[in-house]
Amino acid sequence: MSIHSVRAALPFAALVLLLGVGAAHAQSGAPAKTAAAPAAAADDDEDGSAQKDRRARYVQRSFERFDTNHDGTIDRDEFGVGLGRFLDRQRAAFNRDFKAADANGDGKLSQEEASEANPVLAQHFEDIDANHDGFLTKSEIRASIREQQTRVTVEGDEQDDAAGASAQKKD
Repeated sequence: MSIHSVRAALPFAALVLLLGVGAAHAQSGAPAKTAAAPAAAADDDEDGSAQKDRRARYVQRSFERFDTNHDGTIDRDEFGVGLGRFLDRQRAAFNRDFKAADANGDGKLSQEEASEANPVLAQHFEDIDANHDGFLTKSEIRASIREQQTRVTVEGDEQDDAAGASAQKKD
């Protein structure tokens, strides 16, 4: 496999791995308290193989959704359409979950509401609360998600650059 075919596959793999928990959550329709607890509970053999099997099935189903002409590859057009559909589902799940967490319906989450809805969100509440008013809005949460995605991308690019420089030295 050439470096070009690996790089072509990376956006899809990154999408599946980075957003897989959210997509699986979005498909279930039920707010999850934590991402790890349900997966661990479902791994009845306790060696991680059940979780690996679920992940492999998820990746396969995701690939099949993107590969609309079923030729075993995902071209740029299929990727764009598939990504758009995926993001639409993610937005709908985010809006649904935010509304469910917003117990008093004021359009923002208090520390208590965040704690009840999502322990990870509550753990990072102060970092996400950009204006430090004691509430989280959809915009603040989205901005935090974008910041995290950018950091992952930049760190990944730096690792790719370092790996490429190392490979060139070997040549």
